Amino acid sequence: MQGIHFRIENRANGLVLDVNHSGDIGNMKEGSDTPLFIQPFTGNWGQVWEIHNGQIRNAASGFNLHHGNQSSDEPFACMVRPTNEQHQVWQFHSNGAIVSALDGKGLTVSGNDKGSRVDVRPFNVDSPPSDCQWALTPISAQYRIENNANGLALDVNHSG
Repeated sequence: MQGIHFRIENRANGLVLDVNHSGDIGNMKEGSDTPLFIQPFTGNWGQVWEIHNGQIRNAASGFNLHHGNQSSDEPFACMVRPTNEQHQVWQFHSNGAIVSALDGKGLTVSGNDKGSRVDVRPFNVDSPPSDCQWALTPISAQYRIENNANGLALDVNHSG
C-alpha cells in the first residue's frame, strides 16, 4: 500500500460505500455484475478506497468507481470496473458532493437503509440533498520516502 486509504461515508445515514461482492476478491466480476451499496463500516476490503487523479479506486481490487453513460435523468446504478474511462473521473466539492466530470451527475443512494444501492443522478451541486453528501475519512496512510539523488528509501534502523 502507498498513499491514503479512505472510507466514503454518506452523511445522511452514516453508512459507507461498499462493493456488493461476498467471497474471494479474485472471483469478482467487473462491470454491472459488481454494483455498489452502502453498509455499516467494518473495514472489509470492499469499503477501502483510494483517490488517483480524480478516480475513486477500490484499494483491494484496483477497480474504479464507475457509472453508466446513460442520458436519462433517472437514478442509475454505480459499479466498479478496471478501466480508465472518462466517466470514472470525479470532482469533489467542499459541501460533500461527489460529481461525475463527464456529465455532472452526482453520487447518491437509492435509500437510507443498509444494503441500499449507490446511484448517480442530477442535482444542484451548489446545494446537494443530504443523501448526495459524502465524507472521505482517512483509514490509514503509508508512503515510501525516496532520496532523488541516490534512489534510496527512508527506513527505520531497528532490530528486534
